[in-house]
Amino acid sequence: MMVRRTTLGCLIVPFLEILVKNYGWLAVLFSILVAGGASADCPDTAPYKKSRDVIGDLERITTASGTQESYTVNAGGIDQWLNVRGEDKANPIIVFVHGGPASPLTPAIWQFQRPIEEYFTVVNYDQRGAGKTYKEADPETVKGSLHIARYVDDAIEIAEYVRHKYHKEKLILMAHSWGTVIGFTAAQKRPDLFYAYIGIGQVINTRDNERVSFDYGLDQAKKHNNAEAVRELESIAPYPGDQPITRERIVTARKWAQFYGGLTADRDSSKYFFDAGLLSPDYEPVVMFMGRHDYTTPTEQTAAWLARIKAPAKQAVWFEHSAHMIPWEEPGKMLVSLLKYVRDYAPGNREAKTH
Repeated sequence: MMVRRTTLGCLIVPFLEILVKNYGWLAVLFSILVAGGASADCPDTAPYKKSRDVIGDLERITTASGTQESYTVNAGGIDQWLNVRGEDKANPIIVFVHGGPASPLTPAIWQFQRPIEEYFTVVNYDQRGAGKTYKEADPETVKGSLHIARYVDDAIEIAEYVRHKYHKEKLILMAHSWGTVIGFTAAQKRPDLFYAYIGIGQVINTRDNERVSFDYGLDQAKKHNNAEAVRELESIAPYPGDQPITRERIVTARKWAQFYGGLTADRDSSKYFFDAGLLSPDYEPVVMFMGRHDYTTPTEQTAAWLARIKAPAKQAVWFEHSAHMIPWEEPGKMLVSLLKYVRDYAPGNREAKTH
C-alpha cells in the first residue's frame, strides 16, 4: 500500500485499525480495491481556507427549486451522513455508493459533480466506519457490523429514506469500486427501488481481477526495464495463484499496476483524489461504465459478464481515456452517458416536461 499523508487518509485510518484488528478479510478487500493508503498524521487545513471559501461559493446551489443539504439518517442502527445536491428537485435522483471501503466520496465531489447536478439530484453518503459517519457511533459497537450484508442493507435503508423524503417512485443507483459490491447486491435484492444500476469499476471476480492486474503490472515493468518492480512482482508470483490473497501480496501487486496507470490512466499517482479533502467545502437496466485502462478492477471481466447476463436492457459504455477513476478522468463523457443511457428511465424529469 502506498502510504500517503492526505486529508482523505484522516477519514480512513481509524476504520482500517478496526478492520485489521477484527475483520482482516475486509481489510484485505480494502487493499484489493484501493491500494492508496494514508497516514494518521492529518494536515492542517487552515492555510487552505481562502481556496475552500472560493470553492464553497462556486458550489452553492442558488436555484429556487434546488437543494443543498447535509444531514444524518439512522440506517442499520447508527446515524450516517448524507450529502444531497441538485439544481431542481424535479430531476431524477442518483444515490452514489462510494468505494474503499472507507473512502468517502463527499470530500472530492467538488472536483467533478457540479455539471451532473444540473440534470440529477445526487445523494452521497459516508458509509459506516467512514468519513463523518465514523464519528457518529462508538467503534466498539460498530465493529461487529462490518460485513457486506450490513452495508447492503444500509444502502437499501438509505435509498428507501431518500425515495420517501424527496417523493420519488424510484431512484438511480450508482456505485464505484468497492461500492459496486454493495450497490449491485442491493439492486438485485430490491430492484423495485431503482430505475437503473450503474457500475463504475465493477467488481466481478476478485481472483480473476487480481491476476489480470498483476499480469499488467509485470508486463509494464518489463517493458520499462524497471528492475525493482520486476523483482518485487516476481517475488509473489504466481499471483494470486492458489495461495491466500494476503494484504502483503496485494500491496506489492497493486503498487506497480497502479504506478503504470491502472488507477488513473497515464498517471503514476492520483494526488488529485487523495488530497481532494484539502479544498473540499463540506436498477431494470444494467449500465456498466468501464475504463479501458482499468487494472484496479480490470474491465475485461465486467465486459464478459455483461455479455452473458439477461436483462430487459443493458449497456456497456467504454471510457477510452480512463482507468479506474472515470468520474474524474472523463467527467464530460460521464455526464453525457448518464443523460443518454440512464436519465430517460426516470419518468417525469425536467427535460420530459419541457418537450
